[in-house]
Amino acid sequence: MNDIFVAFLTGVFGPLLLLLFKFYLDNKKKNKKDALNELLINSDLVNSELNSILSELGADRAWIAQFHNGAYYYPSGKSIRKFTIFYEQTADSVSKISSFFQGIPCSLYSRSLAHILNEDGLFIKDYKDGDHHELGSVGDTGGTISSVYFPLYSFDQKPIGFLCADWVKKRANVKNDDMELFKNKSYRIAGYLTNYLDNL
Repeated sequence: MNDIFVAFLTGVFGPLLLLLFKFYLDNKKKNKKDALNELLINSDLVNSELNSILSELGADRAWIAQFHNGAYYYPSGKSIRKFTIFYEQTADSVSKISSFFQGIPCSLYSRSLAHILNEDGLFIKDYKDGDHHELGSVGDTGGTISSVYFPLYSFDQKPIGFLCADWVKKRANVKNDDMELFKNKSYRIAGYLTNYLDNL
């Protein structure tokens, strides 16, 4: 009697379970495809803004670093805050630096990051002149002469990263209007990134 009951349940519910499992797998694949398409669309928007920084400001390189969690401190287990360059566009014949700035502990640039985030940006006219807020290694890595940095904040005012424009071929001649344009670009890019990150 138990064997007949088990055979009955298997015969009736087995195909239904297979259909439900197939439906689950199909939706999972669709969601992954949708997430990838969303990433590609968002990346196009962000890269378009970076390219416009190159053309409108005459910069040679524009890039975005985002904050993220890294490994963990011992023994507390608290997450180590890091940043990584996730987006970068360059003018012709200008080298990219993104491969050099992956998983960098924020503590290495704490003074610079504090200035960028709290002082509403940072302009370094020439890395060879005076104080450049411990960012000399960033300038040296890419052969950079001048840079402008602006913070990127989420809609709820949490720092998500920073935007940078570099001048490699000549010293930047950045005026107040240029800084305002750059600031507006940072707001727009932060909106794209926040919208994408909120929908993950």
